[in-house]
Amino acid sequence: MKHIPLILIFIGLSSNCKSERGIGMKDRATPIASFSDCNPGKMERIEINPGTIEKAPSVRLQKDSLLIVVDPAFKTVDFISADELFFRQESKVATIGEHSLSSFIRDQKEEDQAKEFEKQKNISGHLADSIHFENNKGQQEIWILNKSKQDMVIPCSDGMPVAVLQGLDKHGKWQPVNYYWFNWCGNSYSYLSFKPGEALRFITNIPNEGNFKTKFRFKLLGNKTFHYSNTFDGVIDYCQFSDRNINTDCINCKPTPQNKLEVLPNGW
Repeated sequence: MKHIPLILIFIGLSSNCKSERGIGMKDRATPIASFSDCNPGKMERIEINPGTIEKAPSVRLQKDSLLIVVDPAFKTVDFISADELFFRQESKVATIGEHSLSSFIRDQKEEDQAKEFEKQKNISGHLADSIHFENNKGQQEIWILNKSKQDMVIPCSDGMPVAVLQGLDKHGKWQPVNYYWFNWCGNSYSYLSFKPGEALRFITNIPNEGNFKTKFRFKLLGNKTFHYSNTFDGVIDYCQFSDRNINTDCINCKPTPQNKLEVLPNGW
């Protein structure tokens, strides 16, 4: 697997918060505001695109566990998401019955079904190409690895792992940089199972400009617990720590502590 060397830089899962206090207090271009000065704040909803379960690469470990590993030097080049794989397969099915829109196709006039079938396959192919293009613009790639000796599960919403990016604020405290929006439909929730030695990659964007140098880590919702990635250097607009009066997708949808993974979400 061509990505393996990039992941061998992993040092450890746990962060040393004591040694990291004060990160961001040096080399600032402008004075840093307090959260109360951020009106509106700049916290954004995290966008996660998962891949599919695959064999876990070799990683230097301190213990057997579920790990979240980030190599900040590695960005997406040829990432294939679960959505892309679905549409790519749809574009290559041989019979109408294999296509997810088979009922719609068979509702057409009999003489039009073959034409509609090819049309839907072409649409699926174009969607797969578009998704691949959008998912390979230098986003950060994150690995979730099961290096334990037992099956492990993580909650998912619409097939996406539940995670947020955190950063150290000017007081040395871990704060969410973004929030995770849960689907209101109960059928959207499920669990993803990892057998020993399996892994999942997902991609997301990480802030890369701003007035505050800091440390980042990912916080992942596990089975009634949280998991944390290795820490890595970054830069951010300090107001991205604030969700004050931010614009959301709906009215009265201000992120809650559950959306920011400050507490375990209800039901999990």
